[in-house]
Amino acid sequence: MGDLMENFVLMTIIKSHFSYLVFQFHFGLACFELARTLKNRKYLLQARKITKMMQSQERLGNPNSRPYLYGLRAEDVAAKTDSVVAVGAAYNHAIAAARLLPNLSALLNERAARNLQRIRNGNCPHRIELYARRSIRHYSNWGAKRKAREVKTYFEPYL
Repeated sequence: MGDLMENFVLMTIIKSHFSYLVFQFHFGLACFELARTLKNRKYLLQARKITKMMQSQERLGNPNSRPYLYGLRAEDVAAKTDSVVAVGAAYNHAIAAARLLPNLSALLNERAARNLQRIRNGNCPHRIELYARRSIRHYSNWGAKRKAREVKTYFEPYL
């Protein structure tokens, strides 16, 4: 019985570790993107499973899980709806939660711009420009100059 309890405690510690959350977040982003591009429901189900895991970490009181959870929720909203307002609100909420993490803030702004571009086929240029500029600024402040240039090149028509 002691070994079982030790394994449970060890898995709880691993799941709440910051790097595990980062890995799961990026895996969830990849699953949402694969679900969108390949139109394959299994990836959407996997992404939602990861989102539920993040929710359980937040319920357990893990303060590190909140920005990642909100980012995955924003991706889920973008997967479910074509409403620019709903997607923008979800990403604004996630970006606000990630305000102390410039790398995550940059990524969420970039994802917001890309999803709005996909939803409206580029027909909301002011919002796309806003998120793209924020993304470039956060990447630059974080030190990812090459990534900032890549985002700038990608969103050149909107800037």
